[in-house]
Amino acid sequence: MPLAGVNILPRGIRLTGTTDTETDTTADVLSSFGVLLKRYRRAAHFTQEMLAERAGYSTTYLSKLERGERQPLAFTVATLAEALGLDSSERATLEGAAQRTSSVTRWQPQANVSTANVALLPLVGRTEEQRFLARYLADEEPLLLLVLGEPGIGKTRLLQEAAQQGQRHGWRVLDGRCHRHSDQELYAPLLGALERYLAHQSLAGQREALQQCGWLLRLLPELAEVAGLSLPPWNVPPAQERRLLFAAVRRFLDNIAGASGTLLVLDDLQWASVDTLDLLTSLFRSNARRPLRIIGAYRHNEVLSTDPLSLAMADLAREVGAQRLELGPLASPDAEKLLGLLLAGSTIDQEAPLVETVLRRAGGVPYFLVSCAQGLRTGTWGGAAGEAIPWQVTETIRQRVGALSEEAQYLLGAVAVVGNNARRSILLALATQLGWGKRAVLLALEQACQARLLVEQGEHSYAFAHDLIREVLAEGMSAVRRAILHQQIAEILEQEMHPPVAVLAYHYSQAGLSEKAIAYLELAGDHARTVYAHEQAERYYRAWLERLIQLERPGEAARARFKLSGVLFVRGQYRGALPILEETLAFYQQTNDLEEQAKVVEQIGHVYAALGAAEKGIPFLQHWLASPSLYTFSTYRRCALYLTLTYLLMNSSRNTEALSAARQAVDLAQQAQDARQLGVARWYLGRVLMLLGRLKEAVQALEAAIPLAEQAGDLRCLCHVFSNLSLIADERGEPIAGKQYAERATLLAEQMDAPVLLAHVLASRGFNASVLGDWRQAQQDYEKAITLLRQAGMPWGAAYALLNFGAQLLAQGQEAGRAYLEEATELAKRSEDLLALRMAQSMLAEQELLLGAPKQACDRLEPLLEEATQEQRNPFSLLPLVAWAQLELGEKTQAQRLVEQARIGATGEQLRPVLLEVLLVQARLAAKQARWQEAEEALEAALKLCREMPWPYAEAKTLFVAGRVSHLRGETGPAREHFEAALIILHRLGEQLYAGVIQQALEELPLPTDRASVE
Repeated sequence: MPLAGVNILPRGIRLTGTTDTETDTTADVLSSFGVLLKRYRRAAHFTQEMLAERAGYSTTYLSKLERGERQPLAFTVATLAEALGLDSSERATLEGAAQRTSSVTRWQPQANVSTANVALLPLVGRTEEQRFLARYLADEEPLLLLVLGEPGIGKTRLLQEAAQQGQRHGWRVLDGRCHRHSDQELYAPLLGALERYLAHQSLAGQREALQQCGWLLRLLPELAEVAGLSLPPWNVPPAQERRLLFAAVRRFLDNIAGASGTLLVLDDLQWASVDTLDLLTSLFRSNARRPLRIIGAYRHNEVLSTDPLSLAMADLAREVGAQRLELGPLASPDAEKLLGLLLAGSTIDQEAPLVETVLRRAGGVPYFLVSCAQGLRTGTWGGAAGEAIPWQVTETIRQRVGALSEEAQYLLGAVAVVGNNARRSILLALATQLGWGKRAVLLALEQACQARLLVEQGEHSYAFAHDLIREVLAEGMSAVRRAILHQQIAEILEQEMHPPVAVLAYHYSQAGLSEKAIAYLELAGDHARTVYAHEQAERYYRAWLERLIQLERPGEAARARFKLSGVLFVRGQYRGALPILEETLAFYQQTNDLEEQAKVVEQIGHVYAALGAAEKGIPFLQHWLASPSLYTFSTYRRCALYLTLTYLLMNSSRNTEALSAARQAVDLAQQAQDARQLGVARWYLGRVLMLLGRLKEAVQALEAAIPLAEQAGDLRCLCHVFSNLSLIADERGEPIAGKQYAERATLLAEQMDAPVLLAHVLASRGFNASVLGDWRQAQQDYEKAITLLRQAGMPWGAAYALLNFGAQLLAQGQEAGRAYLEEATELAKRSEDLLALRMAQSMLAEQELLLGAPKQACDRLEPLLEEATQEQRNPFSLLPLVAWAQLELGEKTQAQRLVEQARIGATGEQLRPVLLEVLLVQARLAAKQARWQEAEEALEAALKLCREMPWPYAEAKTLFVAGRVSHLRGETGPAREHFEAALIILHRLGEQLYAGVIQQALEELPLPTDRASVE
């Protein structure tokens, strides 16, 4: 890790930047200047006090120069030469000694690695970790390496080693680091890494790096002036814009790639925002010309398994592969070696008891070792028993800061308040307000850097060598001084061409200037929401609302609450959104603002539906729709109310009423001529028709919604439409098309930071994967969907993910599946979701039929058939199961009637899975009546359908029925062939339910003649 603020230069250790031809050690070079200065002083018959007074320096500073403990600046050398009265030859000799000192101790920036902006102290131990890095950079897989450990354990120092190795392996290395206040800027730290890289390039180099990266202007608007970029002239939906923005970042990394590719070295990812993680994830998922590697470090003791970082890294580990490198404390011999190097050249390394105390207290943590060594060398830490190391680290930092000039201390405090990197222009502007000249500011900054409290970040900004330094300085600052600095910084930033609204909101808030803060907090929330950074948007809106309440502005507070509730709804925090909306509604009722009341009512209705409390929300909406005030509203607002009613009715399984409300909404949306609203209305209409089993009409309505949603940039509507079309495609036996729709829906949901929507989409994609035979992918999708739904309190619709996952687990022979089915049934009953209840009963009925319990299955299914008929829902999917149950009960005539009814309906709606079930019942029925040719034709048609769709599990079930039919016909050989072919498919899927029945059927078959004779 960077050994923050340590200014120890032991004999024999050269800093990064020295060349192979250099023979002098650092200590030798420093001391050679000091020796020469002392020689000239004595020749002039000056004491240190006399020379210090003539030159205008302190005796302490002059003493440190002569001992080689300080690096002289050019101005200092000239001043001393003048005070000593040196001639031109002597002056040149002294300046030469100072220049040699500067060439050794001052790091020269490399072309593309800002991690090395500080001199690197020895990397002791970590031999296996270094070998690991070398293998990682040379291999093609994996793409992601995670370095984790506790604070101060050496993660950052290892990342610096990785950056250097990456350069040697031909990688273009960019680095970035998160901070506790990384949320002040969107997409930190990657955005900062890009900015730093561009800052080191010529104008031509910048333009070459930014080829085809115009969408980066959304994040870096200043590029329009610097590199002549411009946004494309066309408008795109927000989701598409975010995707293009992410693609531009990936293209930029391609453009600057080295011979091996691009290596991102990112530190302290525990403070990365959800949006940053989305961007990093997209880099791996996008197509690219050049290889990309990411090495990221984070404090694992500050990250929970449910945190966004853990979830994102787990997803990437499954998708692209990842390796973890966990750092522990240094072994005792390595810790002793490091401390010995740090103390080399001093008398302290001879004091064995004190060294042992340091080693014991540091516990092998590199940062503690370095901090203690610095304290020992400067005499600020005595190592007394019972003193806690963290306290000593704090005191060390305070001592080092206190040794600096007043100007340097002030600027360090300013950097602590700025947070993240502090631009030199801001520091200069602050100093100008105090009447300081540029020279005083630059000298103070150089002093802070020499003390290793600050490090240069590129050519124009500064950061602390370690975050602990910032924390110590911030704690020691008075509240008044801190508030004034925040105000001054905000006023400086406000004058920029593209002021950072989030940063301005932060500084004005910290300054206690609520009037200024509220304006920027709203803008920051709006901006975060437009780029789908909903977590940050929530934080800004909450801060905005808090200050409006303090200022007693109820009208503006109501507007803030409504915006906040919208973000909470998108994030699936329905129970948190409801009381906020109810409070907002109460305010607008007091002010008799009907239009605003209607807006809040619509949102409350959606929250009720999402919570599975649609029956509570329906009368709430109907009251408004029956009010005489309805026709005082705009056409747009009336349409919105009908849309909310449609949503509630759908979620309450009152689909016939929902169809009527949806049609009214479509009519009103057409009158309003609003593309977004019409798109939502057609989506709702398509959804209702789908629930009623009228799939042809549903597809027409949903497809009509797509161009409208695209035109309006309505990401949520578009995502739902694709998800619904995926389900319809699966229901019609078109899983390949269903997969395409599911993937498009998933991409949109992932970009929206909408966990509940993503959960529903993943559940839909999981079902599609199970149909196509990828049960492992299906399980991953179901598990992630259920995790997200549980985090949201199991809202309406959660039953479907539970049902399908439970059914798959039961099919795999895992009794845990029954618990999922029971939980889903309870949820469906609570929200009166009849479709989910039918699905659960149908799944159980199929198992009962398979295991020889047709009476139980019939008792389950017949009430469902009656309910579906009463709701005017086409019961085609239930009919084959009921027919199978009737057939097993000996009711062949009734079974034939149901089969024919199902065949006609399924043919009209093009429901190939239902037609398949019809063919299987026909084959069973024909076999029981010894109509073997008819049974064989039905099975051949069924197998053809299975392979056309394709649907492996259905094919295995069909082969099972074919085996049964062959067995009834007395054809043992074909029966065995069918059973064994079915088992091959089932074993590949990991299925146990049908497999167990088939295995038993095989055991009941007589052995073939040749096998029987052998046995």
